[in-house]
Amino acid sequence: SGLGFLSVVYPWKSAAVSLYYQRAADFRSHSFFEGVIDLPRSGDLANYDQVSTQFTVENVGATAAFKLGSKLSLGASARATRVKLDALQQTTFPFSTPFGGALDFDGFLFRGYSHPDANKTKFTWNAGLLFTPVQQVTLGAVYKKGAEYEFDSEFVQDFVTADGTEVFRRVPVNIPVRIPDVWGAGLALRATDNFTILADVVQVKYSQADLGPDTLNLYQSAGEGGREALEDGTEFHVGM
Repeated sequence: SGLGFLSVVYPWKSAAVSLYYQRAADFRSHSFFEGVIDLPRSGDLANYDQVSTQFTVENVGATAAFKLGSKLSLGASARATRVKLDALQQTTFPFSTPFGGALDFDGFLFRGYSHPDANKTKFTWNAGLLFTPVQQVTLGAVYKKGAEYEFDSEFVQDFVTADGTEVFRRVPVNIPVRIPDVWGAGLALRATDNFTILADVVQVKYSQADLGPDTLNLYQSAGEGGREALEDGTEFHVGM
């Protein structure tokens, strides 16, 4: 239902300019977990953990490229990268039995959650080159610079009863989001006038997007599970 990519290119003599739009990421996920916490003096306490994420990255850019002689071409882009984050991280404890043996908290929910919903735009850049040492061989390379974002949110703790919701604690939290850098290099071999073989390698620096163990994670402190480290990804492509 959404446009993935659109560009307009205008060549002029030994140069070219272009405008483009790119939807670089459109990610949605939802998870729900149900468990039980064993309380020594009060029995079992139900625990529900919920995660939902909607994450979109869109680029709008302008590019200029120049041919320097017969063998080398250079190009660069200035682009605006818009990131939209709508996420929920929540843990819920429904109290249906006396808690702690002294206080009866029957019939309400205790929740702790963070729910950032915002979008931000930053400017980044790309750069690339093409080198043709001989007519049958072309080498290329590209580098795409990512951007860092910080989304403001709150960690909220509240009680939900039949009479309504009572918030008793709000803690400001900062959620960092890092769009990873990307670099690539490729080779084209024109074996004949009608046949070309291509190959390239692309590395995505996913490790730059790793929030690290010090970033707020509700489930490491109040639930089950936790973070997993992100590793860089390397892609290989071939075509003909």
